[in-house]
Amino acid sequence: MIRWRSKFFHTLLIFSAISLSCLSLYAAMYCSVCKRQITGSYIKSGDKVFCSQSCLDKTLPRCAICGKVCNGGFQKNGKFYCSKPCLEKTLPKCALCGKPFSSGMLFSNNGKDGPVYCAECAAKPKCFACTLPNDCEKLSDGRYICRNCKASAVFNEEQALQIFNDVRKRLYEELGYSTQHNIEFYATDAKNLEAKSKNYSPGQELGLYVCNFTINTVTKTKVGWNLKAEEKTEEYKSNEKFSVYVLYGLPRKKLIEVCGHELAHDWMQENFPKTQDIKLKEGWAEYIATRINDLYEQSEMNKRMEENKDPVYGDGYRMVKDFVKQNGVKNIGQLFRQHEGE
Repeated sequence: MIRWRSKFFHTLLIFSAISLSCLSLYAAMYCSVCKRQITGSYIKSGDKVFCSQSCLDKTLPRCAICGKVCNGGFQKNGKFYCSKPCLEKTLPKCALCGKPFSSGMLFSNNGKDGPVYCAECAAKPKCFACTLPNDCEKLSDGRYICRNCKASAVFNEEQALQIFNDVRKRLYEELGYSTQHNIEFYATDAKNLEAKSKNYSPGQELGLYVCNFTINTVTKTKVGWNLKAEEKTEEYKSNEKFSVYVLYGLPRKKLIEVCGHELAHDWMQENFPKTQDIKLKEGWAEYIATRINDLYEQSEMNKRMEENKDPVYGDGYRMVKDFVKQNGVKNIGQLFRQHEGE
């Protein structure tokens, strides 16, 4: 919060020589600026005297905006301003209403300075997609969405599925990552997504990949050369079901990114199912999401990953990115094998 302080710099006392019966009874006074002897009316400020207003003005600070003499006014960060209009030219302007303000709120983007809002606008509902306060519309599941995000939002599940399938196709044809899984796709609300997720995090989780299966145990008996029976127990999966859930109402660019993220989880499930390290899993999914953003010419979306301070998503992404930079993406299996079972 920014605080402003109004301060008058000098208390001016005007004395008239007319009230003196005889000026010669006192020691001669000289103007602190022009050094001339004062024989008539004078102005006193602090321990200094001035023969005229013009001499006094030469000692006063000047407005940092218009250059006028500040005979009273405002002071901010060591600078002087003659009036409120001049002071307001130095104030930040609200990102929403555009008005200058002296107290409000700065919104950060993953630790970086973001837009600033006056107190009134900062109190408005925050859009679930861009996370900024705005004049939002409330959705049926309690989320808020601003006009800008709604303009490209995808609410229809069939349309969302088309985008999902297109991302899956390009992920295979242009990046070489694919699976044989029959994935069921759902555009859902926040309440259902929370119910499906084991580690739901509001605002962070916009999609979810779920793999369900049944583990079957089979014990086989084998008679060896010494006629002793040996039992061997094996496990296998059945009834595997793969599902992807995304929030309805995501802006199209964000939906593309989220689909890439969840498809990366599907690739991990098929190729490295023993991986338990959540940092690696989310880091790889975020890395693939940046590659998808690049394919769809929306690389500006990658700024979120680059600047994300989250110890799982942000640090995980940078861990994967650094490995790929040093070893090449074709050797990513080495990183997964290092973390198998963790």
